[in-house]
Amino acid sequence: MSLVLSRLADVESLPAVGSHVARCCQIIDLGRQWDARRKASRPMVLIGWELPLSSAAGTPPPIVQRRYAKSLDENSNLLDDLNSWRGREFTAEEYDGFDLQKIAGETCLITVSHSRNVTAAGRRNARAKVTAVGSLAGSFEPPPAMHPVVIYDIDRHDEKVYLAFPDYLKRMIDESDERNYARRAAWIDGDEEQCG
Repeated sequence: MSLVLSRLADVESLPAVGSHVARCCQIIDLGRQWDARRKASRPMVLIGWELPLSSAAGTPPPIVQRRYAKSLDENSNLLDDLNSWRGREFTAEEYDGFDLQKIAGETCLITVSHSRNVTAAGRRNARAKVTAVGSLAGSFEPPPAMHPVVIYDIDRHDEKVYLAFPDYLKRMIDESDERNYARRAAWIDGDEEQCG
């Protein structure tokens, strides 16, 4: 066993730990995902933010993401972050039907930390993790958006949007109950293209 310690090489490519000005550029419905801890599927959404002040000149800003249960229950991380981001509690009318698309393109302040783990294959990796979302104080105007806003609704599957996703995101969506059901139905109907 070696006692020589080193940082993970990919940590250097991550956004710095701390607070960042951010703009919501992704709202991706992941469908019903299996939750091993709860032993049940639950609807999930992934929200992504670009960090316009955290990129080197001439390069697009990094994007950080956070997965949420698609819920406004009182113990929901999504509810906590939306309340903090908007700077106010939800009204009764908003509880009855809040459209997540309202946050697309909106700015906020997020806190980023680094998460390190070892994959099942033994590969060490690190990733940026969004740990808090809050409102921007004052009238600060961030630079213009560099990434287009991407909204994906699994119930209105858009193949063009889906195919542009990185492989890890396509795998997450493909593991959803909705996509698995669609593949099973296509298999029963004999539609081989939809089965893969």
